[in-house]
Amino acid sequence: MKGCILISRAIVESKIWQKPPLYIKVWLYLLVRAQHKDFNGLKRGQLYTSIPEIQNACSWYVGYRKVTPSKDKIYTVFKWLRNPCEGSYEYDTDTTMITTTKATHGMLVTIDKYSIYQEFKTYESNNETTNEKVTSNLRNQHSSYNINKNDNNDKNDNKNNIVQKQVLNESIKSIFDYYVELDLVKHKKLTDSMKKSLNKALKEYTADELKALLRRHSDICESTKNNQYPVKKRGLDIFYSQKISNNAGSPLIYEEYLEGGAKYERYIIDKYVEEKEAKPTSTVSDEARRKTEEFIKRNDVEC
Repeated sequence: MKGCILISRAIVESKIWQKPPLYIKVWLYLLVRAQHKDFNGLKRGQLYTSIPEIQNACSWYVGYRKVTPSKDKIYTVFKWLRNPCEGSYEYDTDTTMITTTKATHGMLVTIDKYSIYQEFKTYESNNETTNEKVTSNLRNQHSSYNINKNDNNDKNDNKNNIVQKQVLNESIKSIFDYYVELDLVKHKKLTDSMKKSLNKALKEYTADELKALLRRHSDICESTKNNQYPVKKRGLDIFYSQKISNNAGSPLIYEEYLEGGAKYERYIIDKYVEEKEAKPTSTVSDEARRKTEEFIKRNDVEC
């Protein structure tokens, strides 16, 4: 890979510098992979990528052992980069660092203000200090950039909004239909509260990923139905919008079924114990064994 990118010295004073190392590694990877000019259907500052690709690209080695960040960790980084409150890089707290759009094979990532940050003029300094000049240039260019961008994009906004709304509605409908197939809580129709919950969840995960969480919920409800404390079947809107408890920082119900979520981990461990009692150790699934070993190390319990 040839070429270079511009990185401001002020990055060490930015919020991303205060995050775990994976954040800056993903951010730099996106900057390096983004188009530096319009090419092959991509605009300057855009790239096609996927979560598995980023997992592999941002992995590292401990000795000879390769360590790959989990999907959930990459999702968390992307969530922060898209956050308009926290996701600021270099001086502007009113905009996001990236915008993502679902694509056929992965996603389209647009780095916001790429044309500002990747211009030498942005970082030129004469009598002013570098940081003061950068800040001034960013503000002036951002204002001009927005005016030109709005002029060029006004004609396409309505069309893009219509297409995005159609895709979103199709995703919501497909998740609702899948939920009905699972035969959890009876729903006669797709309500506004369900749409609102799914709309929010779809900003973080794809329709297929949200369906996978529903499948896990269904499997766990079925496997615990004869237990003393069975897992309760949740309505579609509650599953995606309600928190586990009223405590600060409590996860949403559906997040408990992500890899690393409490309910899903407990399910994997119970399944491991069940398989271990019924079969030779060698036939126990690798995933169950790995999850159990990790759980035991973290919680210092015997299984």
